[in-house]
Amino acid sequence: MLACVLQTATLRAEPSLTVMVEGGRQEPGFVRLRIRVEPDDSNRALVVAAWSPDIETSSYEQLDGVLARRTRWIEWRDLPAGTYDVVAVVHRPPARSWRATAGFVVL
Repeated sequence: MLACVLQTATLRAEPSLTVMVEGGRQEPGFVRLRIRVEPDDSNRALVVAAWSPDIETSSYEQLDGVLARRTRWIEWRDLPAGTYDVVAVVHRPPARSWRATAGFVVL
């Protein structure tokens, strides 16, 4: 039976972007990411990627500047055991991108 254990929360983040890892208590191999992006005129896209030695996954979401919602959820089920790294990036041309990282372990 697999279990998910939170290894690290937000390791490095811009003040306006955070990634929190949740899940795994009731459903083995289940992880939910809570991503909070402060609305800003320059925000154009959010990319979230996770990887381990056995699997890689990513998502892309177009953002509508100040009209975009602050909080979004990404869920992964049936993840194989391993250590995972997560990175979230908000693309903000011509301003500098925002970046946040996190990690977790699935036992």
